[in-house]
Amino acid sequence: MDAIPIWEELGSGCGVYVSPQCRLTTDTLLLAWFSQPKERECCCDLGTGHGAIPILWRQRGCGGPILGVEIDPTVGRLAQLSVERNGFSDTVSIRIGDASHPKEILPREHFDLFGCNPPYYPQGTGKTAAGYRGLARHEGTLTLDTLAQAAQWSLKWGGRLCVCLPVGRLSQAMSVFSAAGLEPKTLLPVQSTPFKDPYLGLLECRRGGRVGLTMKRNLILTDPLGQPTPMLLEAYGSYQNKKGG
Repeated sequence: MDAIPIWEELGSGCGVYVSPQCRLTTDTLLLAWFSQPKERECCCDLGTGHGAIPILWRQRGCGGPILGVEIDPTVGRLAQLSVERNGFSDTVSIRIGDASHPKEILPREHFDLFGCNPPYYPQGTGKTAAGYRGLARHEGTLTLDTLAQAAQWSLKWGGRLCVCLPVGRLSQAMSVFSAAGLEPKTLLPVQSTPFKDPYLGLLECRRGGRVGLTMKRNLILTDPLGQPTPMLLEAYGSYQNKKGG
């Protein structure tokens, strides 16, 4: 990541450093909204990248301790700089570590909420991009199995795991999470327009939860005229007004 990072406004006076290899995406914004913790919950964002999700959690009212874990030291440094520039170092911290070794980087049964925007594609599928973008898109050490193990290790009983995944991987993910004692409880399908099938799923699992899945009404991003829907604007929050914020 040799490119100079750019400060991207999130609205309400907050922002995050991004780079060509580590951009702010719609999926990140949707996951931050879907997983928003309660005021005093203790939270972890695994594979935090530039740290947008912890920063958005804090900006939107979470005053409890928030940890962002990132495997890439350069990207993790960007996240740390973002936290410091926002003045959130009192409750938000960044840790460099590998999710495949959760006992080395995460405390036992500590978190109320575990968020993750994991790599979308298994190893050996499709064209793998170079550098950090390839790491973010294709599984390396952060697989569905290692994510489940990390969440099982570090979530409190009754704690939540929130992820976003392509619809084609949801059945596999739910099977893996359920086997690890993380019962799928809520699924919110996301579709880009009213005329297309869902392409993404926002999934919430609960450690030790009872069997039973609630399917939410689809989140449609744009209306037939290509304008953002009210639900998308709700998810974006102050980010939609960033140019004026």
